[in-house]
Amino acid sequence: MDRFGLEGRHALVTGASRGIGAGIAAALDQAGARVALLARDEDRLEAVAAGLAHDPVVVVADLADPAGPATAAGAALDALGSVDILVNNAAAGARVPTLELDAALIDGLHAVNVRAPLLLIAALLPSMLEHGMGSIINLSSVSGVVGTPRRAAYAATKGAVDAFTRGGSGWRARGVRSRP
Repeated sequence: MDRFGLEGRHALVTGASRGIGAGIAAALDQAGARVALLARDEDRLEAVAAGLAHDPVVVVADLADPAGPATAAGAALDALGSVDILVNNAAAGARVPTLELDAALIDGLHAVNVRAPLLLIAALLPSMLEHGMGSIINLSSVSGVVGTPRRAAYAATKGAVDAFTRGGSGWRARGVRSRP
């Protein structure tokens, strides 16, 4: 394997039906990885998969659903055999003045932006540790560090992503890397 090649590796990319997630999936595929594409929209996922060369897998799941991450991880593991690279890209956002926040909005943001990535890590980490290697990439936002107007709830979720990524020393010590 060349220094930047990912031949023989398996990746799961969340939010892969468009935008940054689709771009990440394409880059991993170009580097030789087989990619599982995860999002809610099967038609969009199929369109992204059609442009990939290494037998991509389409995984349809709603990460806001408490069972969604475990279901998605199971489907990816069943199809790929292992997941060496997890890219937690999917996110929910909201531009809402703090005075207009409610519990449903806050819970929805936390479900997708905090709970889902942590549950995906928990579901896939045993496979990575068993293989003695893996990479976990958690996409965050400048909003988690610098306040932005009308984004307090979203910023709180991205600050949490930054914190749990830094807290990954337990798995890093065993050969699994994490990057914010």
